[in-house]
Amino acid sequence: MSAIFNLSKLLTRRTNQKLPLFSHTHSRFTSTTSVLLPTHQQIAHLILDQKSAKEALQTFEWASKIPNFTHTLSTYRALIHKLCTLRQFEVVEQLLDEMPKKIGSSPDDDIFITVVRGFGRARKTRDVIRVLDLVAKFGKGAPSLKLLNTILDVLVKEDIDIAREFYRKKMMGNGLKGDDYTYGILMKGFCLTNRIGDGFKLLQVMKTHGVKALVLMEKCFSSGFVPDVVTLTKVIEILCNAGRISEGVEGFVKAGKVKAGSGFLKQMEIKGCLPNTDTYNVLIAGFCDSGMLDSALDMFDEMKRVGVRWNFVTFETLIHGFCSTGRIRDGFKIFELMVEGKGGCAGRIGSYNSILYGLYKENCLDEALEF
Repeated sequence: MSAIFNLSKLLTRRTNQKLPLFSHTHSRFTSTTSVLLPTHQQIAHLILDQKSAKEALQTFEWASKIPNFTHTLSTYRALIHKLCTLRQFEVVEQLLDEMPKKIGSSPDDDIFITVVRGFGRARKTRDVIRVLDLVAKFGKGAPSLKLLNTILDVLVKEDIDIAREFYRKKMMGNGLKGDDYTYGILMKGFCLTNRIGDGFKLLQVMKTHGVKALVLMEKCFSSGFVPDVVTLTKVIEILCNAGRISEGVEGFVKAGKVKAGSGFLKQMEIKGCLPNTDTYNVLIAGFCDSGMLDSALDMFDEMKRVGVRWNFVTFETLIHGFCSTGRIRDGFKIFELMVEGKGGCAGRIGSYNSILYGLYKENCLDEALEF
């Protein structure tokens, strides 16, 4: 029995009455003097424009009677989307069942995703997960990662514990660890529920590469939550093990924990994970931005002591830091070191501008003109 017929029992049906919403379109496409055939996109838009479930279904049924017109996945998808919006889920499942017979095609990934989102908007958590049973029912094989991520995203918004269990059983249990999007969804859920520690514990279980750690950490920061130092350290160790120590230290800097980042750097040196120029530059910039210029200078001196070469970014960061806070003389000293070294600094004007800015800021106009 078709879904159209069944819906007539659920909704009041006005017989022998054209719907004003599409009567004009009806006459265009069914006129005996016209050979114009509507496209599937036009029918899909027409269905989506209807105000009620009954009108959407009547439009769909009307289109099926147009000579030489056959419904496709796209028109079914439009009708299913409309019915999901109106929470007519019983009829939606009837439509899914009739598709193989009516059009010779089973529901595709996009249709299942539409159903998942519809159940999600209605807060039908169990039905969201049950969509996987529908996929199996149509012999579609293993569900796609795109569909699984969509389900996970819907569950995260409803209940992070259900989402985590779904990930553990339905994804990891079937050998599917997911991708960057999967990890981002989970971290978003943990951040929004202020369960940062759980997010990073999950990261360790995943045993992903350093880039995944960075993705998760940035997701955490962008959600407005800052992990504690212990949690950050766990993530950053993964970054360092993947040879991404600079990005690891940057995690502390972004969290406003520059001193902790410096201490972490020492720990990693003991473990044999040696910093490079970029690593030191990240810390120097962090100290300058935090107003801890003497600590930034200590990092600068340490670079020379351990044999890590300065570059233009090192000089420019320090010069800008000193000059913008009124320590013009210190800025000059760093500038002189830069000129003496000439290490890739020829033609770069950033440091000159920083000094000029500092001089004008301190009202040293004569010195600025001489410089």
